[in-house]
Amino acid sequence: MQARNGKRMEAQRVWRGGYTLLELVLVLALLVVVAALIIPSAESMHGQFRLTQGTDSIRAAWASARAYAMEEGRPYRFAIIPNQGNYRVAPDSPEFWAGGGQPQGPNDSPNPPLVLSKSLPKGLRFSAPDAPAAPVQGTESSLPPDSINPEMWSSRTIFLPDGTASEDVEIVFGASGTMGKVMKLRALTGAVSVKTRKIP
Repeated sequence: MQARNGKRMEAQRVWRGGYTLLELVLVLALLVVVAALIIPSAESMHGQFRLTQGTDSIRAAWASARAYAMEEGRPYRFAIIPNQGNYRVAPDSPEFWAGGGQPQGPNDSPNPPLVLSKSLPKGLRFSAPDAPAAPVQGTESSLPPDSINPEMWSSRTIFLPDGTASEDVEIVFGASGTMGKVMKLRALTGAVSVKTRKIP
């Protein structure tokens, strides 16, 4: 009897050389379910990371503009292109804003003025606080620097030499698939606050 059972178990071991179709389908179904759960949260985490990068870059631009305004004794302007990701910091005088670059001619100053023309991380755009516009999938979120017309810049505030700003600023960041962020700058104190907000 034991010999017969031993032969049967040995036959089963030899016969069981691979996986059945049902087992393969179950494993694949399990992988699909796990991927369906992980991918949206990974995309959301990446979107939140880009929003954090965007708020950090604007906070740094504001701090630089304020510091240069106080150090040089002249106002600095912060401007954006609405519904795009471009922003700019430069002295608040026509020669820096008419042609989009630094004034031409020799620069005798050992400390040249601050001129920043940058973009938010890919996929982020500035929105108006009262009517946020979510970015369109598959399109660039920032304009190439050589295609920007000086009239496109929308001034948001001017940093004054006394360390204040000309007005309070509220900047809304929009990114598809994530909660938006709202940055507020208090003109009198220079305090910056960041809050999360749903972008319709």
